[in-house]
Amino acid sequence: MSKRVLAIAVLVLIFSLVQPLNLSCREPTKTNPPFGVGERMVFAVKALGITAGHATLEIKEIINLDGQEVYHIVVTAQTTPFFSLFYRINDRLETYLDTKEFYPHRYEAHLEEGDYRKDEVIIYDQKRHIAYCEGKEVGIPPRVQDSVSLYYYLRTLNLKTGEVIKVPINCGKHNYLLTLKVKGEKSIHTKDGHHQAFILIPQSLELSGELKRKGEATAYLSTKEKVLLLAKVSRAGVFSARAVLIEWTP
Repeated sequence: MSKRVLAIAVLVLIFSLVQPLNLSCREPTKTNPPFGVGERMVFAVKALGITAGHATLEIKEIINLDGQEVYHIVVTAQTTPFFSLFYRINDRLETYLDTKEFYPHRYEAHLEEGDYRKDEVIIYDQKRHIAYCEGKEVGIPPRVQDSVSLYYYLRTLNLKTGEVIKVPINCGKHNYLLTLKVKGEKSIHTKDGHHQAFILIPQSLELSGELKRKGEATAYLSTKEKVLLLAKVSRAGVFSARAVLIEWTP
């Protein structure tokens, strides 16, 4: 499991199991999305039986970005003081999501992971199907998502049991295709009660035709608000982590 996935395990379903393929993704449901400005979600990331850190997802505002109306969405992830003694993580990811089409026009990553530092900006030209990253142009599939916008895009879909969903994702120089299945529904208990949730399971991980899957991941998305209630990941029975929703401001 990558250190970034550990840091932001709430997005593990998005990061963990993808395969490269140039396919356009399904169009979102053209209705009011189940999220808006001011929504804030806080997750506790638990590993080895203790809380390793917290991840926060927040829709800050709606702005005009180069003539496009977008949601400015910010994800932050930090390890706890105890976990930071062994490995400190302080990450900030941002996406600028089209308010009508629900795909990104800009993505930023500002990473502090141990001694590692990285700042990255990707500009998406969704009409010309080009991504600009580190001074280079990369061809992208129609309606491509980034690793943060994908979660909000999935929330716009009318999900149903048995459905298989494929969504193209761009991570700068590479394009991937996330394939996941809606396995069914389950009642999930949180501190504010029980919620009916869709069970989302990634199908496989391939990179350049090579199978990379080394574990399992499962996410539970509430059927009503489409909010991620719980995400779990395990790697070959050696490591496991959970992201649990502990705070949600609609």
